[in-house]
This record gives sequence, C-alpha cells and structure tokens, in this order.
Amino acid sequence: MVMSDENKKKASERLKKYHATCKQRMDPELNKKLNEERKKLQKMIEPKKQTIKIKIKKTQARDIDTEIKNLQKMADKQIKGKSCNLNNKIKTQKPNEFKKRVQNTKSLIKEFNKNLPNGKYLYVVKKNTNKILITDKKNDQTLKLGHHVIANSENVSIAGEILIKNNRYFFDNNSGHYQPDIKCLDKIMRIGVSKYGLEYVAQKTKQLKTTTRKTLEMKVR
Repeated sequence: MVMSDENKKKASERLKKYHATCKQRMDPELNKKLNEERKKLQKMIEPKKQTIKIKIKKTQARDIDTEIKNLQKMADKQIKGKSCNLNNKIKTQKPNEFKKRVQNTKSLIKEFNKNLPNGKYLYVVKKNTNKILITDKKNDQTLKLGHHVIANSENVSIAGEILIKNNRYFFDNNSGHYQPDIKCLDKIMRIGVSKYGLEYVAQKTKQLKTTTRKTLEMKVR
C-alpha cells in the first residue's frame, strides 16, 4: 500500500521526537542504532526522487514502532546506570585540624550552576545525591580545600575538576583523594542532562602513567 499523508505525518512526528532523544544519548553504539532507525524513517518521509512510491506494510510499521520503543528502553537504562561508591583513599592524619578546616571553609563551597564565571573548579557529588558541589581551585592551593574537605571525607559518586570556558564545561576525574574510574563520570552525564540543563558535546580519554584521565565536555542545552 502507498504511504498516506497521514502516515507520513505520524512518521515525521516520530522522527522529530526520536531525533531530539538521540541528542542526549552518550553511548556511541547506542547512538549508532538510534541513527539507523532515524535514517529508515527519513527514507519513508523524504524519498530521493518524487517519482518513487514508498510502500510499507502495516506490519512493518508496527515493527518499527516496537524497535523504537526497545531502543528507547535501552537508552533509558543506560542513562539511569549505577553510581560509583568511592571512599577517601588518603586518611586524615590530624582529625581535629581537619574538622576545623571543614567548618572554616563551608562558605566557599556552593552548588554548581550554569552561570559560573570562566575558571577552574574542584567538584564532588556525594554518594546517593544528585548535587554537584564545587569550590574555586585556588582554594585548594591556599586553604587546602580539597575534594575530601568538600565532601567532609564522606563517600562520593564522582570527584574531579571542572574547566569552564566560554559556556563550555569540561568535567574530568582528577582526584587524588578519591581516584575515580572513568566510568564514574557517567554520573555527571546523567545529572548534567536531567538536573542542570546541560548537553553532551564530546569526551576525550588520556592514558597517564598510573591512571586514565577522561574529560567530558558539555554545554548549555
């Protein structure tokens, strides 16, 4: 049967919604599958030659709907993911001095937001929370306000540094106290998109002598 204008419209709406969904996905393999489905729908809506009649059986249309739903479930599962549980690897030698430092520097710790000025920051996300806590990196150099102080030596899901430059946000996993694996940056991806209105741009991985450094680039959606 020839595809009706109504079916073309429905397919077009599915395509637009699906295209928007694809933009927020971080997994390259998953994006590849999503884009393959998008191309199939694109061929249905915009044939290369007007003389070509696009035929599609009702069962094929149902199959496409089912496949799209399955891929969306996969994407949702990927985004939910599992958080890391990282403890402070460098134990505090002087507990009383540490407690005073935590108390004295509380005012220098705040929640991440999209209006922060350009610069370098330390950040942590405590275990079982979705809040990115930050402080200016200079505070670590002058006041010893490191990741363990921001987190009050509690367990975290991710810790690292942020470089903010011209509305681009570069998150990495550089923390000597918590030493997160690169997979822990998935937490930043999830809450960056869902809570802070950011959008994934790119990622870069660099192999160092003792660890792997990953940088996740995001921008305002």
